[in-house]
Amino acid sequence: ELIRIVKNKDNEISIDKTGKKEGRGAYICDDVKCLEKLQKSKEVEHNGIHMPPDHSLKNESKSYAEEADLEELDVTQMKELKKVHGVIVGGHPIWVKKVRAQLPNWQFITDEESGVNRNLSIRKADVVFFVTAHLSHTLFDNMIAQAQLLKIPIEYLSRTNVKLSFYDMYMFVASLDILPITSSS
Repeated sequence: ELIRIVKNKDNEISIDKTGKKEGRGAYICDDVKCLEKLQKSKEVEHNGIHMPPDHSLKNESKSYAEEADLEELDVTQMKELKKVHGVIVGGHPIWVKKVRAQLPNWQFITDEESGVNRNLSIRKADVVFFVTAHLSHTLFDNMIAQAQLLKIPIEYLSRTNVKLSFYDMYMFVASLDILPITSSS
């Protein structure tokens, strides 16, 4: 799983759980070893982020991974989500690849794909999710207009953690009564 780290205007580095914090950002794997590796490398310096010498992000990263375990869908909920005619617009290529592997029947619209298939994909959708952190303004404007014209429910995904994204998608879809709500107890 990827997490986003951000350096704000005061040069403070933190983990961005929402994907919405202002500042220069970079994506890293959700593992303390990745943080340690970045502290030794110059890989993220092109984004203006210089890792602190101490391990100040370790505890925050650990709690983020634990949070993901708390909000993971069970097998039944994931099967129900797969039955929805969903469309995801945008998203980081690595995130899209992981989500696509779990939701193979969903449609994915990214800046790299041709415009002809975009309108066809959205017409059959029960719901459209937008990942605005990795989405051009042109594609967003086009797809939001299509979804609104067709009166398709719209939701925004801001988390970069795939498990948490599935949780957010399931909760939104369940609130629309598109699928039966299943207890995960």
